[in-house]
Amino acid sequence: MAGRVVQVVADGSILPLYLPANGGLLAAVSLMAAGWDGTDADCPGFPSDGSWTVRHEGFTAWP
Repeated sequence: MAGRVVQVVADGSILPLYLPANGGLLAAVSLMAAGWDGTDADCPGFPSDGSWTVRHEGFTAWP
């Protein structure tokens, strides 16, 4: 998965956490889903030819 940062604890176990490296991916997806100021289309970052079915909830357009 892009942006995944693995933390290894002293005993050798893996501690899966959300870390800032994932923020870029989440920001890109929110822009693709909700758009930015001046976009009128729903999900402007995804193809509109029907090849994608996108549902999103709670995203607002970026300024």
